[in-house]
Amino acid sequence: MSKLNLHLRKRMEQALLQHGMLAEGDRVLVGVSGGADSLTLLKLLTGPMLFVPRPDYVLAVHVDLGFDEGDGQHTQILERHFKEEGYNYRIEKTDIGPLAHSEYNRKASPCFLCSRLRRKVLFEMAREYRCNKVALAHHKDDLIETLLLNVFFAREISTMLPYQPFFKGDFYLMRPLAYIEESLLKRFACYHRFHNPPLSTIWGSPLLTI
Repeated sequence: MSKLNLHLRKRMEQALLQHGMLAEGDRVLVGVSGGADSLTLLKLLTGPMLFVPRPDYVLAVHVDLGFDEGDGQHTQILERHFKEEGYNYRIEKTDIGPLAHSEYNRKASPCFLCSRLRRKVLFEMAREYRCNKVALAHHKDDLIETLLLNVFFAREISTMLPYQPFFKGDFYLMRPLAYIEESLLKRFACYHRFHNPPLSTIWGSPLLTI
């Protein structure tokens, strides 16, 4: 195990322990976009644990947004990656992307509706596969940026919670990377060659630039 791998595992397990995110018998659904953050989270959660119990079952779920151009190729590359790594996975095809940019969504921003509908799909998949935890790859930088956005634009001091219940405790949403900087996640993704095959590109933009 490399020093970087060990460091990330310790930081992730620190968050898991401090917030009580994992327990014996947990089944975890991991939302995977195909970027460095979510691929690293999936790799860490399916690897050896030092101080916390390993999940009984880990399911990688990618929500295909349904754009005609680019998304299909990205999904095929991601599915090949899942198979090569031996992950349990589900790729759910949707029309969320076109819907979020349609006349139907005149009152909200496309990003807001897209995020909300993707989250709904993840919870539906969690119920179907009997997963009691849903893991997202928000990292330390995301939490800090959200805090600053809320301070400057919403005039409140708040950010994303590392661990929170949903639907009266039926599911728990967890962010195991809450203590890890984005730059380290990108280094890890580069080291494990998540960008080869080219998972680093979608819509023609780099995801794993270092």
